[in-house]
Amino acid sequence: MVNCRKSVVRAVSALFCCLFFFSCGSSRVSSLSLSSSGKQYPLAALNKAARNGVIADSEQIAYLYYGFSASDELSSLVADESHPLSLKLSFTTESSATVTAAFLYDTDFDGKALKQGTLSKRPVAVTAATSDRQTDLLFALPADKPGSVKGFLVQSDGPLTLTAAELCTARFGLILEDNLVTVGFGPDGGSWLGGSIPDSFNFSQSVAYDQTADGGYVIIHFRNNPADAGSNGHPGTVTLSAGSTEITCRRTKETHQVTTVYAGRLQNRGAIISVENNKDMLTGIEYAVIPDGNTAPIITDPGCIIDWPVKQWRGSDYEYFAWDTFPSILFFDTRDYNVQDDLFKRLAFFAEKEGWRGTLAPDSAIKDQHGYNAHDYKAETLAAFFDKAEKEKFPLNRLEKELCAILADNGLIIETRDGWKAGEGAIISISQESARYLRSQLLSHETFHGLYFTTESFRTRVAEVRNTTEKNSLDFIYGYFASQPSLGYDPSDEYLMQNEFMAYVMQLGVGSVPSYFAENLACRGSVMQAMPELSAYIRETNAAGIVEAAEKLDDFVFENWSMNAGRPWIVSMGY
Repeated sequence: MVNCRKSVVRAVSALFCCLFFFSCGSSRVSSLSLSSSGKQYPLAALNKAARNGVIADSEQIAYLYYGFSASDELSSLVADESHPLSLKLSFTTESSATVTAAFLYDTDFDGKALKQGTLSKRPVAVTAATSDRQTDLLFALPADKPGSVKGFLVQSDGPLTLTAAELCTARFGLILEDNLVTVGFGPDGGSWLGGSIPDSFNFSQSVAYDQTADGGYVIIHFRNNPADAGSNGHPGTVTLSAGSTEITCRRTKETHQVTTVYAGRLQNRGAIISVENNKDMLTGIEYAVIPDGNTAPIITDPGCIIDWPVKQWRGSDYEYFAWDTFPSILFFDTRDYNVQDDLFKRLAFFAEKEGWRGTLAPDSAIKDQHGYNAHDYKAETLAAFFDKAEKEKFPLNRLEKELCAILADNGLIIETRDGWKAGEGAIISISQESARYLRSQLLSHETFHGLYFTTESFRTRVAEVRNTTEKNSLDFIYGYFASQPSLGYDPSDEYLMQNEFMAYVMQLGVGSVPSYFAENLACRGSVMQAMPELSAYIRETNAAGIVEAAEKLDDFVFENWSMNAGRPWIVSMGY
């Protein structure tokens, strides 16, 4: 599939599909390949045109007929809906064609000979390819008897060339991007006869096909137009609805913006998706099925995690997610603080706690000490922790071992002959035990940490803002860190201190900064006792210096990712 994030492609599967695009030239297709392994399986050309994969100029409808090899392995793969069939065809730009594709079943053959009139016996997908744009057409071929599939046919009333056939990943929906058209139908087939993005998408067949408990993904594609992002304070948005569920997506300046929403969170699992405003900003919507038994992270935007219901978790202790925009950043939501402590408390002391950094603390030493109500760690820290534990044969608990496996499966840590090494990414954690307002604040705080860990340009800007922040305001923030025993940050770690400076400044919207710092932190007894003069200064200035720092960072994250302080996400969901 074209222009799809690798993390999403790994996590989803669907039905059989076809892929077409306009270009010149021809190429004989003689084999079928499995894209995930590169294996080649021969195709049998069942008519003269199929030998070259070409339907020449003709006023009559013509066909390409192909049979699969007798390979038992290929037959089992074709019967498995997680390995759909993709056909790639090219068209001359001077012509147009109506193209039909369908499977051939064992009942379509009389011995080795192909029976006539096979096309009318099953649902088919029909697409009009026109000469006004170069076009890729991808649509699901309905296989009502997948175990008896023996081949496929392509019918066209205009010239085309079949250039490739492979087993791939398919989706359902419609995408119109530049010279690209992608169309995917459900198990009952369908047709697309050209036109623009519709006002509503019917994924009923796709949802019915999805046998998982809670649904697949709705993947939303946006056009490449940086002006759609709007301005800070007036962001550009597209609103969609799924029954009573409203999905608001901010536009970004990305070349190809893709937003992923878990269908299980939508009313009727996203059977009908309607576009409520700014349809012109859309280039398409897809439904992608999640494989049964999938253990990969759920791909989503952080804004969808805050109110994620526990009943949709795949386990009882925690659920974990990957950020669709920054897929190497994983989010863990835990059942309560006890589960969160089992996963991350020892890591917290290893990574950040003064007097403990770099050590593996036994449970007996830290059981009565506070960890954190939310966590964040970069790949380097995670690799160092698990490498030390392995080399010292330190007894990790069950959830820490599960965490290690998840990190390895997702490339955050890499096992080598010399031990665990850092891959790419970071992890974030919040807990269901936190009140809803606090979950939002903590998720914002920790998500910005993840961005800091993984994005050099953001770290550079944070350093610039930190170094130009008004002195008394900066001294107050650092003094707050040092005066609160529950935090325990190591002040000698400038990377850590700069990261925490950013997260505290950015965890709430700019408009909430004065109340949080001047009316809350600067009024706490422990803070006023530790810093009476600085606390008074923050109250008297209404935290003006901190507000200025927040505004600078807020402008930066909006300009780059359409985020804001207090909102490091681009999707919000209402019910």
